[in-house]
Amino acid sequence: MTSPIRVQRSRKKGWRMPPNTMVVSRPGIFGNPWIPGNPGEVIIAGARIKIGRIELTQAGAVARYRAWLAGEFGTNDEGTFDHPAFGFVMVPPGRAAVLAALPVLRGQNVACWCGLDEPCHGDPLLEFANR
Repeated sequence: MTSPIRVQRSRKKGWRMPPNTMVVSRPGIFGNPWIPGNPGEVIIAGARIKIGRIELTQAGAVARYRAWLAGEFGTNDEGTFDHPAFGFVMVPPGRAAVLAALPVLRGQNVACWCGLDEPCHGDPLLEFANR
């Protein structure tokens, strides 16, 4: 059996989702609540909230998602947290629901809009789902 992989979604004519693949992009339970940009944003209770004046890179958004899944922001599901690597971080709710849903992804490929040569939150999802 081959290991699950990350697939890049496409709107190109004729493109079809490969079999054994689950969509993990926004919106949806597995979508990354951290949104890259200047300033970056986080989705809390369905609302996009600007994160101060920081520029949030794609890699930074993925790193926060991985840390969130790993429980590095403590047990509080929302609020703020002073993380040693990221500094002051707004923490969105929903981590418990994502962790509870991870078994659905076990053995499945994951599909997102991120390029295959870019950091993507699908990578930590694959990692956590297939432990």
